[in-house]
Amino acid sequence: GTVTTDGATATYTPNAGFNGAAFLTLGVNDLGNSGLGGPLSDGPDLATITVTPVNDLPSGTSGTISIPQSTSRAFTAADFGFADVDAGDTMSAVRIDTLSLPPGATLQLSGLDVTNGQVIATAQLGNLLFTPFAGVSGMAYAHFSCIVQDSAGGFGPASDTITLTGFGLGVLAVPAL
Repeated sequence: GTVTTDGATATYTPNAGFNGAAFLTLGVNDLGNSGLGGPLSDGPDLATITVTPVNDLPSGTSGTISIPQSTSRAFTAADFGFADVDAGDTMSAVRIDTLSLPPGATLQLSGLDVTNGQVIATAQLGNLLFTPFAGVSGMAYAHFSCIVQDSAGGFGPASDTITLTGFGLGVLAVPAL
């Protein structure tokens, strides 16, 4: 870490990601300004600074999932690419931020339509089901943006996009409903 001073206050800035005990050795010298016949000094003294750990935010990854035409697809935690530098933090949820689904397609949790801003616990991801409109396929058929949450409660700093691509022998255009 580094220490800066303005002459009256010292500020310690730890290295990124550091937590625990840091030690600062201090010495004081009045440079002869005490008027008592020369410089007076004291020290060295040792100060212990305790740096408390904070929750580092997790990250997810954008990805493309290919599904056969007219086939529903349930999600798993692996679909969201969770990573966290904090030891022991696990993925606790996903927040769906924006949905871009073509007419007739659905993204449902346990049979109910998912809405923007909805937080879905990791344990429920197997109940998160994308269903395309029957007979329709194509590149980037549907997508949604989402942010992962870690077990300490922090949401990632940026959205990731999950793109669903359908393949098959069906129509390549989305039908008008």
